[in-house]
Amino acid sequence: MKKTILLIAIVGTIFGIRAQENKIELDPKGSAGGDLIGLKVTETGNNTTRLHIYKNFTGDNSDKDLLTIDASGNTMRTGTSKLFWDPQGNAGGDYIGFKVTETGNNKSKLHIYRNFTGDNSDIDLFTVSNSGSIQFKENANLTGSSRIQWDPQGSAGGDFIGFKVSESGNNTTKLHIFRNFTGDSQDIDRLVINANGYVGIGTSNPDMKLTVKGNIHAEEVKIDLNVPAPDYVFKEGYHLRTIEEVEKFIVKNSHLPEIPSAKEFEKNGVMQAEMDMSLLKKIEELTLYTIAQEKKIKELESLNKKILELQSRLEKLESEK
Repeated sequence: MKKTILLIAIVGTIFGIRAQENKIELDPKGSAGGDLIGLKVTETGNNTTRLHIYKNFTGDNSDKDLLTIDASGNTMRTGTSKLFWDPQGNAGGDYIGFKVTETGNNKSKLHIYRNFTGDNSDIDLFTVSNSGSIQFKENANLTGSSRIQWDPQGSAGGDFIGFKVSESGNNTTKLHIFRNFTGDSQDIDRLVINANGYVGIGTSNPDMKLTVKGNIHAEEVKIDLNVPAPDYVFKEGYHLRTIEEVEKFIVKNSHLPEIPSAKEFEKNGVMQAEMDMSLLKKIEELTLYTIAQEKKIKELESLNKKILELQSRLEKLESEK
């Protein structure tokens, strides 16, 4: 035992380690008046102890805590359930920290916060609630749940963009990318994704895989057909309405056969692939009408040529009498 104590004393002398009651200090200058870093344990009453990592530099009137751990496991500089860094080494300096707050009904919130010169209190930069709400914001009362939002102006009244999740009943959730600009009375959805995978742009209620309320600008659009191309129009045996039948249908219904009316378009919209194929079918039918008309014209031209030849012969015979 005596040998162990002697060894500690020798090592302490070499490395500038001083042991006092409840203290271990490292003095790199090897002098009681030098700058030093140390560990100490304090008694705060009710059998509650606290471990301190502290400094005592030239000019300090007393030990300055760098990190403390109390008996309950809280790691902090000061206060309870806090961990923060003070780069100026002064409780009054600018610092960034973590803390946990209790909001009642067993609800807690983790804060990443700042406290800079001039701030009257901790200013939240980022919070996570036990409901899953994540928010980025400065100098704001963070409310709502399951949302992330950015406020570039650092003010609750500023313009911001964010993400949020909403519950619409029957266990149906929606992910929103939204904006809330100065003058907006509520969040304005920019993009919504339903739990079924439907995506809405400009609408909060998409009814297909992609629903866009507004214009779409693209260099090219490719559509996979789920309806057959109407090449069957050119097959032998296809029933082609006569021009007279088409005329009667138009007079009665005010639209082409197999093409929806204006009222149906207004009510149901247009299925692009289906409509393209319907229009192609009408173009192919029109081509057949054109071919048939061209044949009739040629037949008429041939008949007209024969009539002219007969007329010429008659005129010649008449002149010979």
